Amino acid sequence: MKRIEDVNITRSIIIGTSASLIKNPTTDNTHTWKFYVKSPTNTPMNYISKAVLTLHETFKDPVRTITHPFVLEEKGWGEFNINVKLFFNDLNEKFITLSHFLKLYGENNEEVVVNEKRETIVFRSPSKRLYDMLDDEEACDDGSDEEKIENALKYVLKKYEELP
Repeated sequence: MKRIEDVNITRSIIIGTSASLIKNPTTDNTHTWKFYVKSPTNTPMNYISKAVLTLHETFKDPVRTITHPFVLEEKGWGEFNINVKLFFNDLNEKFITLSHFLKLYGENNEEVVVNEKRETIVFRSPSKRLYDMLDDEEACDDGSDEEKIENALKYVLKKYEELP
């Protein structure tokens, strides 16, 4: 396995949850919620192979594996920390461990409660294979202000096109 020495590549990801109150619950579950991992610039994140999530122990099958598009939808009644292991498409790269809090209750009676945080992954001396994968994608934190503005405009236009 050949490594690209003295090279650090960073990529940003957003880990988040969104939760909504179930209007007339028929079980103990009071909320529907969604966990996700996404790129802040809508790039594909081809360098991530899977995310292994550890939910609260009260869930049936609390360890879940998700792949692209990295979304898990569930129902529940309580808030808890979700432990996340991100694995990369190059098996020579070690997984990283993160934690994210599932927030069900907002402060202003919002209909949808969103809790997101941006994480930066630093690949130090990546393998040649991973370096090539990362090189094919745009760096989320790198680039000039013009590139960031261009990426933001592309994102807004894409979201506009998705509107009904």
